[in-house]
Amino acid sequence: TDNVRETAAARTLFIIDNDFLGMGKEAPVDSLMRATATHELNHVIQFGYDAEEALNWLYEATASWVETTTVGHHQDATDYVDDDYAAPELCWTTSVDGHDYAQWTLLESMANSYGDGFIVDIWENSVALDGFETLSATLAVVDSDIPATIQRWRAQNYALDYELAPLFDSTVRLHHTLGDEGRWTSKGGVEELGANYIALDLEGRYELALTSDVDMEMLAMGLVDGEIQVIELGQSGVIDTGGFESLGLMVFNRVLPEAPGVCSSSGYSIDVTSSSDAVAEASYQFDATHFTQPE
Repeated sequence: TDNVRETAAARTLFIIDNDFLGMGKEAPVDSLMRATATHELNHVIQFGYDAEEALNWLYEATASWVETTTVGHHQDATDYVDDDYAAPELCWTTSVDGHDYAQWTLLESMANSYGDGFIVDIWENSVALDGFETLSATLAVVDSDIPATIQRWRAQNYALDYELAPLFDSTVRLHHTLGDEGRWTSKGGVEELGANYIALDLEGRYELALTSDVDMEMLAMGLVDGEIQVIELGQSGVIDTGGFESLGLMVFNRVLPEAPGVCSSSGYSIDVTSSSDAVAEASYQFDATHFTQPE
C-alpha cells in the first residue's frame, strides 16, 4: 500500500491441485480450476494487506466476488448464494458456515453504487484499521454507513438486481404472509443487520406499525413498471397495495453487532390497521428484470 507499512501482512504458499477430479460438482474441471485459482490467488493478495483482519467476513466474500469480476462464466460464486438467501435472518458477519462466501453479493452491491475500486479501498483501509471500522471508514468517504449499506443490500437481494442473478438457485426465503388486520408476532427473531421478508396479501390502504425491543425498521418493496420500488416505512407507515403488481415487506434489524460474528436474535410484532392517510413515497428502486416472487 502506498506510503503505508503493512504491519500484519503475511507470507503465503499457494498450492493447487492438478486435476480437480472427484469434487462432486457439475461444472467442468477447467472451470473449477479457473475459479479456484483466481479465488485462492486473491487470498495471497489479501494477506499482503492484512493477515489478521478482525472483519473476517472480508476474506472469503472478496475472494468469491473476485471470481465474478475476472473469470466470466468459469466463476463458482453463484453456487454459494443460496446459503445466505435461505437464512437472511442471520446477521451480516455470522459465523455460520458458508455465509461469508455467500455474502459476496454485498461487495457487488457496494461496487454497483461506488465502483469496483471501492473494494480495493476497503482492503487498503484494513492495513491501519480493524473490524467494523475498516468498512465504516471506507463508507464514510461516500457519506454512508454500515446499517444503510446493509439495508440497501438486503433490499437488492429481494429484487435480485444482479447481473448474475439468472444463475442463482434461489430467492430470499419468505418468512410469513400477512393477510389480515390485527397484530402478528413473529415466531423467531432477526439478528443484527439481518432481515425477514414478508408477503403482503392485502387489498387497500393500511398502516403498518412495528414493535421491537431493538432498533428495527420496515421497508415495503413493490413491483411496478419493471422496477422494485423501495419504500422506507421506519417503525410505522402507510402503504397502498393497489398500485403494485406485488408487494413485500422487509423487517430489518439496524443494530450493529458488538463485534463481527457476535450475533443474537430479537423478536418483533407488526400491527396492521386500515388507513386513509397519505402513503409513503419510494426512497430508491432496483431493476426488476430478474425479480422472482419469493416463496
